[in-house]
Amino acid sequence: MQSWITENKNKDSIVAINFLVRKIVKTTNYSDKSEVSRNSKRVRNLLEQREKLYQEGVL
Repeated sequence: MQSWITENKNKDSIVAINFLVRKIVKTTNYSDKSEVSRNSKRVRNLLEQREKLYQEGVL
């Protein structure tokens, strides 16, 4: 039971981040370079947060 809790500790947060990344990618206007730059920074930050959550779940 304890290992299941550890493995799934951050699952909801990870799922939420994945949803946000997909939504940003889907709604970005790729003709607007400033929007692309802004959104790629957002996605990069979200992916960094997701990686930290993965590592917390593994520890």
